[in-house]
Amino acid sequence: MRYYCQFPYGGFKTFRINGDPNELLDQEVTSENRLDFPELCEYYFNHGGVKLIYRFIDDDTLALIVREIPGPTTSTDGTPINIAVQFVGNKSEKEELDKLCMYICLDIDSFQRRFSDMFSTRGGLHFEGDKLIELINESSIALGPEDNISEAIKDEFRTILLLVSDNSFGSDERKRSLYDSLKLEGRVFCLSNRSLLDYAQTKVKSKLVGKYVDPPIEKGLVRTQEEDYEKKKTKSDPRVIRIAIIAVILSLLVGMVGMCQKEKSQNHQTPIKKEEPMDSIKKGGSVAMVLLWMESFNT
Repeated sequence: MRYYCQFPYGGFKTFRINGDPNELLDQEVTSENRLDFPELCEYYFNHGGVKLIYRFIDDDTLALIVREIPGPTTSTDGTPINIAVQFVGNKSEKEELDKLCMYICLDIDSFQRRFSDMFSTRGGLHFEGDKLIELINESSIALGPEDNISEAIKDEFRTILLLVSDNSFGSDERKRSLYDSLKLEGRVFCLSNRSLLDYAQTKVKSKLVGKYVDPPIEKGLVRTQEEDYEKKKTKSDPRVIRIAIIAVILSLLVGMVGMCQKEKSQNHQTPIKKEEPMDSIKKGGSVAMVLLWMESFNT
């Protein structure tokens, strides 16, 4: 597992954490030196709208991102400047990351305080990496199967869990905006901030209410699906097939009537207008259209 933080030190920068006691954070992630930090992970450091996200970055890489952590430094008005952390591992480390994710969610305030206290800016930017390792080890033994918020965390959705504000999915437009901005794919299991606050106050696990959120369906795609359905329906509709058969039969009958009239006129020497084959077909088609129009009133 690899660890990275975002910290305001001469501007917001991303550093790799080794996990050593009082380590100097001098391994900065840059475009020339990625330090095994996936580009999509960098996107989540720089994009707001979610407190925590736990997801697959690719088929074999997972990332647990916690953002908007009040840091040890403050702005000119005394407000703490937010920092962030990411835990990146491969698929074989999913169980360990699952537990760490739940451990953080169940007491996110405590996690934020502990993580913020690990930094020091005296004599350079330092970090107590050994305490972060200690916290990860605590998560692996502190939680049992009964502590899982949901079986959802064991599912291998592309995005496993989001910690969002209560109205993040209040409408289709908001859902589509969140999916697009966070580059989400497929079904997502969500927890709300309110749910965690209720649990923190009561320690009643029934207060931890999560929900599955399905991806938004694009309007253009819906129209295309409906059009395809209508085309398939038309091709296989027995009424259409029945009317087509009737049209053919009527065309043949009209043709036969025309032939009989011709023979009759020859026998009685009565001149009659010659009917072309296409005229018979047109008559049969016209009758079929009338039948189809009448059929539509029965549906």
